[in-house]
Amino acid sequence: MTGQILARLAQDAWLISIICTVDYIILILALAVTGFAAVQFCYMMFLQAANRQQQRRIAELERELVALRRAVSEQLADVPFEVEEVWSELIDEGGA
Repeated sequence: MTGQILARLAQDAWLISIICTVDYIILILALAVTGFAAVQFCYMMFLQAANRQQQRRIAELERELVALRRAVSEQLADVPFEVEEVWSELIDEGGA
């Protein structure tokens, strides 16, 4: 009887050690997945910040483009264009 109890306790101890080992493995895997998720979250936050910065830069460049187009159109409006005279002179020089 005592031998059976000791054998049963030995089997239980072995089983308990396996269960504890599996518990530790599960805990380590859970912590690894949590760490991976935290790294992904931080990377996503970094990408969102970079995206906002790029969007601000694009808006700034678009405002500069509008201002430059306006300045060029004003400059072109000030220059008198006599297209017909220029073309007629070029045709006359080419044909002569």
